Amino acid sequence: FEKGRNLEYLRASINRATKSGILFCTAAGNQSNIQGNLLAENPLVISVGACDSNGFMQQYSNLSLQLARNGLLAPGLRIPAIDGTGAKRAFTGTSAATPFVAAALALLKSALPDASPETLRAAILKFGTGQRNSLIPPTLQVWRTYLELVKNKTGRF
Repeated sequence: FEKGRNLEYLRASINRATKSGILFCTAAGNQSNIQGNLLAENPLVISVGACDSNGFMQQYSNLSLQLARNGLLAPGLRIPAIDGTGAKRAFTGTSAATPFVAAALALLKSALPDASPETLRAAILKFGTGQRNSLIPPTLQVWRTYLELVKNKTGRF
């Protein structure tokens, strides 16, 4: 998408889909830059950076204000997967990390079907490990998020 009219259509589409209960996650990028991407510019989109198995952000993962404010880190180093030919491979990068966040949201929704998408989004962003006070976002913590959602019936985070 180039900036301008296409970006307006993209934002409007994301806004419409979000109002319908759809949550979005996007990979932060792997250029080792401090920059956002067009999808992550929307505050309703969860931006995902990559970390290793110890929760340390990977040096190739992009940083941005969007990632810091509305993002999470998830495992993105040597993730076992099947490639397009059916061969086993290990994938690395923010595109390997993003499905962890999308799957976590789906798992939380299946466990708590009455939770609104807004509540799930707010909770998963709030209850990651680490503080949201720098360009490096918290690390995804599904179990902690689940426990907090069960404990807090109000849905306000």
